[in-house]
Formats: sequence, structure tokens, C-alpha cells
Amino acid sequence: MEFVLVSFWASWCSACEIQRKTLELLEKERPDIFIATVDVGENRYLAQQFHVNNVPDLLLIKRGEVVSQINGIQPHVNIISQINKHLL
Repeated sequence: MEFVLVSFWASWCSACEIQRKTLELLEKERPDIFIATVDVGENRYLAQQFHVNNVPDLLLIKRGEVVSQINGIQPHVNIISQINKHLL
């Protein structure tokens, strides 16, 4: 897959639950994008490695390179916009 969207979240984060619902919709609409989730409570080192200080936090990875990092709750349209920006 050309794109991977990594969602950093935490079980105690109500904003992450809202973001999860948006990602579920995106997953149905865009099967060409692999969506991965990372629980920061269980994967602190990985969160630190990607400079994730707050959740929710989304990383868009294209061909193995982080091309966008989006902090906070993002509406569906913002996520799609970031993906479309990097399609070329």
C-alpha cells in the first residue's frame, strides 16, 4: 500500500473515541489506505519515536516516509485533504 495512516490513541481519551469513528468511516471509503492504531499507553517508546505528545495524533506515511502529522481531533474532510495533498 502506498499510504499508511497511523492513529496514536489512549483508552482514557474521549477525543480518541470520536476520532476512531471517523477513521472507521475512512477505512470503508478508502480501502487503498492501511489504517494502523497505536495505544500510547502500551507503546510509549513508539510514541516518543514519532514525537507524539498528545492524543489523538495521526501520522500519514507515504512509501515509508512520514509526510504529515495531524494533531487533535480531525474531521473526515481534513484527513481526506491531507491524503489528496500527497497523492502525486
